[in-house]
Amino acid sequence: MKHRAPHQVRRCSKFAAGVVLAFGLSLLATGAWFSGHAAKAQDLLPLTLDTEAEREGDHPWKIDPSQSNLKIRVNLNGTLVEGAFSQWDAQINLDPENLDTAFVDARVDMTSLVLGDLSEQAKGVDFLNVNQEAEARFLSDFFWLRGDGRIDAEGLLMIGGVTKPFVLTFALGIEDQQARMQAYTIIDRTEFSVGTKSYATEESLAFAVEAAIDIVAEKQW
Repeated sequence: MKHRAPHQVRRCSKFAAGVVLAFGLSLLATGAWFSGHAAKAQDLLPLTLDTEAEREGDHPWKIDPSQSNLKIRVNLNGTLVEGAFSQWDAQINLDPENLDTAFVDARVDMTSLVLGDLSEQAKGVDFLNVNQEAEARFLSDFFWLRGDGRIDAEGLLMIGGVTKPFVLTFALGIEDQQARMQAYTIIDRTEFSVGTKSYATEESLAFAVEAAIDIVAEKQW
């Protein structure tokens, strides 16, 4: 994936304060949720990278699973059902002073989803079909700073054997050797053929799947 003109963050301290404020306002507007840390990863997935993202970065970060979580929320018959993945990891390379060098390779073990009473159904053949494709993945090496202080990562999202272009917008705060990244996004399940047989319309199950990502990572450079 080719980069456009580089977008750099000139002052990390000002940048961190700005994105935290902007993201806080965006959370109020969207109703995203980050409270609680249920179903955190205890043993993060080992990464076996086999794409262009498999390279040594000069600015790596290591996720702290004890402070990080990945949640989803779906609307079933007018009721919001919340769940979380317990097995996931990401290779992150990011220098806040030079986003043009950033890349990420994130992976999620779809079999680790806990979605209340819907857990097994959600992982079944009509939905995530984890027996056929157990891993979801997001790859990006194109990052740029938005006007509101947040960052966009443009790349490819792979779910259930389907690959689609995807932009993940996130806020990033960095203090000393620790970074916190938060993102709220919506994925259209029909674009990845999830539930399109049994729930082809939104009469009982909404197309939109909300995802909340809350990551704390330690600087490795």
